[in-house]
Amino acid sequence: VPWIKQLNDTFATVTWHQNSTISEDLAKYYGYTLVYTADGVDFYLDGPSMQHDPHKDNHTIYFSNFDLNIQYEFEVRPYRTMDSKQEYGNPSEVFTAEFKQLPEPKITTPS
Repeated sequence: VPWIKQLNDTFATVTWHQNSTISEDLAKYYGYTLVYTADGVDFYLDGPSMQHDPHKDNHTIYFSNFDLNIQYEFEVRPYRTMDSKQEYGNPSEVFTAEFKQLPEPKITTPS
């Protein structure tokens, strides 16, 4: 299951384990798209996509410009490119997040 980390009020990362069976010579044909929906809307919007990287176990996509205090549902959808078309495979499990306003960092100076 992918996991999400909110970095600030408008920026988060989504990380997941890549498919380790895709060989280096075929990696250029494979990738992942983050899809999401907000507050019970019954269709998904395409978010950012990334090409498969055979040199990594995990992959991270950056997600931004979300609204605070709204429940989002996410999936990571793997794809392969064939004949200039993307064919999607089985998506990840659905995972949810509700982004909140983060507290301002406290800055202290040495005495």
